[in-house]
Amino acid sequence: MITAAGGVFSGMEQHTPPDSSRIEILRQKISDGEYISEAIQRIAQILSNEISNIPKGTPGERKRQQ
Repeated sequence: MITAAGGVFSGMEQHTPPDSSRIEILRQKISDGEYISEAIQRIAQILSNEISNIPKGTPGERKRQQ
């Protein structure tokens, strides 16, 4: 995941700020259009990968047109 500073977020933060600081960081991130755009693209990529790996015969499987 991309951080507000443009770095990669590994999910293992070294330091967890107090709750009020975490809220402020979130406010800054959601105000950053580039951050939101990259987050949406990443979510779409993950969902696309999950959908494409659905085993055949699974309920909800999309049939490909030939």
